[in-house]
Amino acid sequence: MSVYGLIENPQLDFEEKNLLISNTVGGNATAGQQKVNYYYAEPEILTSPQKDIQMPEAELGVNMGEDLINQLRKAAAVLGHTELTLSGNDGVVTASVSDTRDATSNNFVLELDKNNSCKNEFNFVISIPNLKLLPGDYFVSISSKLISNWTNANYPVEYFIALEKNSVFSV
Repeated sequence: MSVYGLIENPQLDFEEKNLLISNTVGGNATAGQQKVNYYYAEPEILTSPQKDIQMPEAELGVNMGEDLINQLRKAAAVLGHTELTLSGNDGVVTASVSDTRDATSNNFVLELDKNNSCKNEFNFVISIPNLKLLPGDYFVSISSKLISNWTNANYPVEYFIALEKNSVFSV
């Protein structure tokens, strides 16, 4: 995903041994054009799931737009933090970038939802380096079983991202 983000207005060409990511039109390169040849891994070195992932019942569902996700990533880079915490209490859901191991760390907080159907108190912690997502808006479902499901509104893509063990959900 990071390589995909290197190219402005990327086009994908799936070739025999590699993926060509470029912003050339019809294969015609002009000044300022960019391209990356990304070679496929050998199939025998890859690990694949042996069964489908079954998302447990989610306690939280919230929309997160592409601009908001980018703002959180930028805050993490500026503050030097690697954790995103989705917190809630009585239907108000916030997203914060902070260091959960240091109560006095600088933090960045955004309100996501004032009227969420989840009225429980929670702090779901996600490692920001795990948020390698295609661009777009997402609906995020989170289970207290320490897993989240990120469904892209723009592409037929979904991600399952583990939560950190210090996540808390109060019943």
